[in-house]
Amino acid sequence: MTTHRDPQSNGKNGEFSRRVFGRHVGTCTALFFGGRMLLASEPAHAEQAQQRYANGPFSLSAGMRGLAMSICRDNPLTRNRIQSLFRELQPSGAHPITIADAGNRVPRDASEAFAHGGDCSEIANLLVGMMNVMELGGQIGIEIFHLVGRPATEDHSVAYWQPGARNTRLYLDLQMPTTMANYPGESRIDLNGENAASALYAREFGDYFRENRQNADALAAYELAYTRSGSQWDYPRRWLLTLYAERFNEVMGELNPIMNDSTQRTQCRRLAEEGLGIADRLSTLGRPIPTQMRTQFQTILGHCSQ
Repeated sequence: MTTHRDPQSNGKNGEFSRRVFGRHVGTCTALFFGGRMLLASEPAHAEQAQQRYANGPFSLSAGMRGLAMSICRDNPLTRNRIQSLFRELQPSGAHPITIADAGNRVPRDASEAFAHGGDCSEIANLLVGMMNVMELGGQIGIEIFHLVGRPATEDHSVAYWQPGARNTRLYLDLQMPTTMANYPGESRIDLNGENAASALYAREFGDYFRENRQNADALAAYELAYTRSGSQWDYPRRWLLTLYAERFNEVMGELNPIMNDSTQRTQCRRLAEEGLGIADRLSTLGRPIPTQMRTQFQTILGHCSQ
């Protein structure tokens, strides 16, 4: 289960720990995901995190590709391929995957989870990566559930294969004894397709950076998670609202002592432009700032541009 801090929770500063079916992350200098520069800070595990993010969540080792091809050769029917993959990776299988608490580390991509185990998010990425190369047809994705009886802050990520638009899905959860046609939980978000499913990996990085007070990096990661979910996932949206609002207040505080200092015009202009950009983004996310505050930033920008 993944326990997440919710910006609208009642815990101390909204803080919750994250546990096993769950995750924590690491840090990076200039990260690329799908060819796009995403993050820019000076973190502890820069090289490792940069490489993992560049590879994306579904990167497979040669051994994983070999296993996938072997399963395909031995199982002409696609449904049998799914069942065979599931059996191979179960605790009693030939390639058992360890269920591992994420702790405070860089998120593992599919190949790292195959080698060292992972939490529910990492294992879901592993399964999506494997299914992607098994010529299954249909739809592959990740659905995120809240399990009945668990705290509201917990969620659980499960990979699935759906043969066709009207066919029943087959859920693959290595913490269950069998694949399942109906998963026993309340769906929170359906990340259908490889691009949408990669939003989960971005969300995991967003959580880590935020928890380590690297808010600029967290914003970039949450933006990617929100975009790749088709702007449907409320979890990254809420954190975008919270972190942008915090940054907006910081910008105001940084502007106040320099707006009348003629030697600080460049910095004043930069901050005013940033404030207006944040105001625009908050508006598109559904929380516009008061008109008078926007007008104030526009006035400051005009003053600093003289």
